[in-house]
Amino acid sequence: MSRPGKPAGLVTRAETKAKKAERAQKENALQPKRGLSLEPSTRLKGHKAACFIWRRLMRRYSELEAVIVTGLDWILVENFCLAVQQYDELINMRRSAYQVWEKLDKASKEISDETPVEDQIKMWMKVGGSLSDATKLDARIDRKEALLHQLGQSLYITPRSRAGTAPKPKEKEMPPDDMEQLLDDVKTFVNEQ
Repeated sequence: MSRPGKPAGLVTRAETKAKKAERAQKENALQPKRGLSLEPSTRLKGHKAACFIWRRLMRRYSELEAVIVTGLDWILVENFCLAVQQYDELINMRRSAYQVWEKLDKASKEISDETPVEDQIKMWMKVGGSLSDATKLDARIDRKEALLHQLGQSLYITPRSRAGTAPKPKEKEMPPDDMEQLLDDVKTFVNEQ
């Protein structure tokens, strides 16, 4: 199975005119008539952060000469935008869970030896439960970050996915050595005479 190529606008290697025309023809055959709008899709309505990310992505893509996403990619872009919002929500949930754990941990340290054993055990269970909640959220955050990275690569928004897509700058010409400069001066002088 062959690996899908980069969009034609991101190819930097030298290609023959025939190869470029073939690539352009294949891409044009898969180009829907409608592109992605700057306005988020209806699926994102009510998701403020996801809508913000959608608009931001569409503005960035519109700055590029190459076509990176088309109307066929709308679900991928929606999923990325929703995943960003979910990631933010998980971060907030983790922050809250950690604050609960801190308060319970502090309260558990203030329990005196005179407190009934049952109450001490209940407090320790609450502390352990709140720490477990924060740890579970850490794992979900890690998985969400991995998903965002994977989606970002598909959308060409990670540095590695863009690596090799920008044309290399021309090599700087070496300044002429003294002998070349002298010969150029002589040539200019003779031509002016």
